[in-house]
Amino acid sequence: MNFTQLHERLRLEILRRIERDVLTPSILARQTGFVPAHISNFLSRKRMLSLAALDKVLLAQDITIADLLGPPTSASRESTRHRYYSIPLVTNSTAINSPLIPANLILDVVRIKSAVLKELRQKCSVKRREWERFVAVRITTEQAESMHPILPTNATLLIDRHYSSVADYVRGRRSIHAVRFGSILRFRYVELARARLILRPHNLAFPIELIELNSAQTPADLLIGRVFHYHADT
Repeated sequence: MNFTQLHERLRLEILRRIERDVLTPSILARQTGFVPAHISNFLSRKRMLSLAALDKVLLAQDITIADLLGPPTSASRESTRHRYYSIPLVTNSTAINSPLIPANLILDVVRIKSAVLKELRQKCSVKRREWERFVAVRITTEQAESMHPILPTNATLLIDRHYSSVADYVRGRRSIHAVRFGSILRFRYVELARARLILRPHNLAFPIELIELNSAQTPADLLIGRVFHYHADT
């Protein structure tokens, strides 16, 4: 296999990740430091990357040359299936207000198997799809208590910001939504009644809260995303 063939395999792998909604061209541009036009030219075969640029893409996406060589064996398929994806850990404010997460606002990263993300469905506006999809936030004791024991104290929650619908992700099973509440997030079961969002806690010691939507707002303006996974901090 020559350099041109490896270059093409990398391009196809990046396109595959974009199609699976675990990557966007703008995120790749930020990760590598390239201008978006450079990434666009690479993906559309208008320009080949230099060796140094290829190294940056491989490093940013945790891809090895071995991943690109030859037809996949059962061992390499198993390895690929368990590749990890890095989700930025950010503050509540960043999760609410930053469509793309700049490097200086990333507190840490949470690594999760790509297979967990592969099948996640999205339900959001076209505009919201321009946002970096996955973010992680740490919740305080106060934030967790309202959803006790569903959410453990001081857990790290993984949020899918491409799911901004009040509809439960699985019919008959209530979804936990991250809801913008001033400058912080509330984690609640959510319903829509007329022009109000009803925020229901799991812990009945906490009150139900209502958020009035003004004429210019939709529920998606306040629903930052769906909590799809969490890590219990030890």
